[in-house]
Amino acid sequence: TASPKTTASPKTTASPKTTASRRKNGYLQNVALAPLAAVPFNLALCVGQPAFAQDSGAGADEIIVVGEKRYDFKSASSGTKMNMALKDTPQAIKVITADVIQAANIRNFQDVYKVDASGGTSHAIDSFPRNYYRGFRQQGDNSIKVDGYRFTADLDLDLSTFERFEIVKGPTSTLYGQNTIGGTLNAVSKRPEEEFAMTVSGEVGTQDRYRGDIDVTGPLSADGRWTYRFIGAYEDLGSFLDFAESSVAVVSPMVEFQPDDRTSFLLRFNYQHHDDVPHWGSPFVQVDDGEPGELALADIPRSQFFGMPWNEAERDVFIGQLSADHVFDNGWTVRSNVQYSKVKKFVQAYSNGFSQSNGDEIFSSIYAEDIDDDVFSGEVNLFGDVEAFGQDHTLFVGVDYSKKEETGLEAELAPGNAVPFNIFNPDYSLVPQPQSLDDFDEIINIVDENTQYGVTAQALLRPTDSLTLLIGGRYSFSKQLSKETGGDGTVAEALAAPFEVTIDNISFENFTLQTGLTYALTDDLNFYFQYGETFVPGFVRSFPGQLIDPEEGRNYEIGFKGDWGDNVSYSLALFDMRRTNIADPDPLNNGFFIPLGVQRSRGIEFDVTGEILPNLNIIGSVAVLDAEFIEGEFTGLQPPNAPEFGLSLFADYLVTTGPLAGLGIGGGIVHKDGLRTFAQFSNNFEFDFGGFVEVDARISYDLEDWSFVLSGTNLTNEKYYTTAFTRLFNGVHVNPERAVIFKVSRFF
Repeated sequence: TASPKTTASPKTTASPKTTASRRKNGYLQNVALAPLAAVPFNLALCVGQPAFAQDSGAGADEIIVVGEKRYDFKSASSGTKMNMALKDTPQAIKVITADVIQAANIRNFQDVYKVDASGGTSHAIDSFPRNYYRGFRQQGDNSIKVDGYRFTADLDLDLSTFERFEIVKGPTSTLYGQNTIGGTLNAVSKRPEEEFAMTVSGEVGTQDRYRGDIDVTGPLSADGRWTYRFIGAYEDLGSFLDFAESSVAVVSPMVEFQPDDRTSFLLRFNYQHHDDVPHWGSPFVQVDDGEPGELALADIPRSQFFGMPWNEAERDVFIGQLSADHVFDNGWTVRSNVQYSKVKKFVQAYSNGFSQSNGDEIFSSIYAEDIDDDVFSGEVNLFGDVEAFGQDHTLFVGVDYSKKEETGLEAELAPGNAVPFNIFNPDYSLVPQPQSLDDFDEIINIVDENTQYGVTAQALLRPTDSLTLLIGGRYSFSKQLSKETGGDGTVAEALAAPFEVTIDNISFENFTLQTGLTYALTDDLNFYFQYGETFVPGFVRSFPGQLIDPEEGRNYEIGFKGDWGDNVSYSLALFDMRRTNIADPDPLNNGFFIPLGVQRSRGIEFDVTGEILPNLNIIGSVAVLDAEFIEGEFTGLQPPNAPEFGLSLFADYLVTTGPLAGLGIGGGIVHKDGLRTFAQFSNNFEFDFGGFVEVDARISYDLEDWSFVLSGTNLTNEKYYTTAFTRLFNGVHVNPERAVIFKVSRFF
C-alpha cells in the first residue's frame, strides 16, 4: 500500500478528464426498479449535470438514483509531477474537486480559504490573486500554477476552464523552482473527451450578477483519436460596494490527438478579457485619545467605495499550451510541455491609506500602468520504474526553463499633489480623472526580464513493501535584468530617453532538498514524514540600494493519511515552518523593500473528505495555528490571515429514491478565530480582528436533462475585515455581504 507506481499510459497519467455531460458515457442511465441494471456515475468528473436516473420502463413505481463518491479524490500529480496516490505522497496535498468548487461556491482562487481551515483570504477586489496557507501569504509568479506552468501573479483567472485545484502545502521549490514556503496552488484544466456532450448554463443573482457558460466536447474523427473541447463564458457582475463592478469573457478551445495507446498530444488555448473597477481597502483612522499610534476601523457603511468611480482595470490574457506524452515499451514515461502566456493590463486607480481622526487622508496617490507580461515556459520530464534488490523503485528527472518579460509604462501623481479626500463625507467629484498618461507627474518606461531554469531529480525507493523513501533535489538558476527611463515629462519623452540599468543581470544559484517517507501501518493507514526547503530571489533592494538576500524557507512535517472504506479519505498533519529574509514593499520609500526578519508557523491540521454515509458527502477541515515573527523588527507580532483556530465543513445529501429523487440539500460553515495584524506606520500597533462565522446553503433539483440550483452565501450577513499585505498597509478589506444565486443548466 505504500508503493506508488507509475502508470502505463498517457490516458491514465494525465489529469482525470471532465465532460460537459456524461449522459452518453454510461454515467447516467434510465433504470427501473426491477431488474436493477444501473451504471454508476462519478460526480467528481462532472460539471454540474443531473445526478439522477429516471425510470422509463412500464410499471416501474419508483425513481432510483445511482451514484458514487463525489468529493473524494485519491491521487494527484502536483506533489511529485507523477500521478501518485495522496496516501502515498509524503506531503500535505488538498484536492478541491469540481463538486467541492460548486458546493462551497468557490468563485476565484482566493475562495479556497472556505475549505481550508488554516487558510486565509484578503477579500481584495483588485484582480490580484492572494492566498494564505498556514499563515504565509502566497502572492507571486510561482504561487499559482496553471497545469504546472509558471503564470503571472497579476490576474485572478476565471474558473470555467478548470476541473479542480491541487494545493501542495509547504515546500515546492524542489519541483517548481523559486517559491515561498506556504505552498502552491495548481489549477488543473479540463481536457477533451471521446464522447459528445454539451452543457449550457446560465445564472442570475443578487448584486446584479449575470453569467452564461457553454462547455462542449466530443470526437473529431471516427476512430476517436482526435477529440476536441470548447469552453466559453461571460459574466457581468455588480458588487455590494458602490461603483465596483466587473465583467469577464472566456474563450478556450482545445484539441487532443492520440495516434496510439501510448502517445498523446494536446493543444490548448485560453483567452480571457477582464474589466473591473478596482477598490482599495477601507482606511483606518488615528485615535486621538488612545495609546500612541493607536488605530481604529473607520465607522463607515459597508458599501462605501474606496477608489474613484472612474477607476479602470483592463486585462487581456492569452495562454497557449502544447503537451506531449509517450510511454515506452518498458513502462517509462516522457512528458514534455510548452506554454506561452501574455497578460496585457491597464490599471488606473486612486489609492487610500490611513486617515486622521476627522477623516482627512494623510496619504493618497493616483497612478496608472500600461504593462505587458509575457511568460514562456517549457519542461521535459522522464520517469519510470527500475528493479533492484527484489523491489520496484521509481526514478524521475526533469529539466525546465521559464522567462518572464515585463514591459510598459508606469505613471504616478506625487502624493503631495493628490486632492484631499474625507472618508466620512466622500466627494468623488473633487478628484479629476486623468485623461491620459501625460496628465501624471512622473512617467517611467520599464523593462524587467526574469529568467529561471533548473534540473530536478527524485528517487522513490522501496526497501520493503511497506516503506517508501522519497529523496529529491534541485539545482536552480535565476537571473534578473531591470532597466528604466523617464521621470518628469511626457510619454514620448519617456519612450525616447535612453535606458538606465537598475539591476544588471544579477543572478542566484541555489540547491534545494526535499526528503520524505511513508510507512504503511495497515492496509488503510500510512504514517509520513517530510522535510523540504524553499528559496525566492526577490532581486529587490532596501533603501538606499542594498540588495536583499534571497528568501529561504524550511518545513518539518509528520502526519498520517488513511482511507475509511472505499469512499472516505482523511489526514492529520503536524508541521513546523520557517521563512527568513522576507522582503516587503517599503511604505516610506517607493520602489524599495524592507526585510521583515523571520516568520515561523507551527500547527496541526485534520482533513476528511468523502461519502461518510450513503448519499451524504462532506469535506471538513480543522486547524490550530501558532504563527508569529520570531526575529527582526516585528518580533512577537502575528502575521495577517493566520487564524489561531479554523474550522470548515461543507456537506450535501442527495435523495436517490422515491418521489423526491434528484433533490439535493447542502450547506457549509466556515469559522476562523484569532485573526490579527499590525501597522508598521504606527509604532507596530497590533490590531485584533477577532473571528468570524460564515454560513452557506444550497438546494438543487435534477430533472432529466435539466439541473436547477439555488445557493446562498454568508446567509447571516456576517461582517469582518481582512488585510491584503504582510502588515497593515493601504487599508483593510470587508467581506462580501449576503448573496443569493440561481443557476439553471441544460445537458445534451
